[in-house]
Amino acid sequence: MDVDLIFPTDSFIEHMMKKTYLPANGFQEFKLDPVLGEPHYGKLVDGDRVIFDMISAETPREDSTGMGVRVDWNWVYESEQCMPIGNGAFINVPELEFLIALKIIGCISRDRKLMHAVDPNYYRSKIWKDCYDVGNLTSHLDPDKGKIHSYFAKTGLGKSLLQEFLVICGEQSDAFVEGESGIEGVEGLLALFKK
Repeated sequence: MDVDLIFPTDSFIEHMMKKTYLPANGFQEFKLDPVLGEPHYGKLVDGDRVIFDMISAETPREDSTGMGVRVDWNWVYESEQCMPIGNGAFINVPELEFLIALKIIGCISRDRKLMHAVDPNYYRSKIWKDCYDVGNLTSHLDPDKGKIHSYFAKTGLGKSLLQEFLVICGEQSDAFVEGESGIEGVEGLLALFKK
């Protein structure tokens, strides 16, 4: 399981998480891709590896693959919603429409990094998961298309990038359960750019 965590500052990540919380709770630093990968922190929990990717809201997302998109991680705080995760615990997550935009951006970025990856299987599995997630999010949760359009405009995620995403998802067709494919939902998002 991979959990992306957005924290307000670099200092919080360095002092509270890396030096205090993670070591005290048995998390270890490692790289999934020794050449292109940034440090991750993980540990085994009930036989599954839990991986934390820690992102600072002080630094916008780097556009290392030349997509021309912009993500200010502070937008997560502006759009967060509190959701139950069981046992009386809650977690703050971005609203659905922003999450869809983030998943599409992440998928395209990973696909562009794939040909240079030392461990392409990691990227392939993440791409498959992104396609699966966007398919489910657009098909089963009825996102607000006006909000999606707003997040696409805010991030710079335009029609050509959505078309690139559809090609990637077409190559990952096994990511969709027959009869429950999210591709129609994603293709429906292209209609937002026909105005």
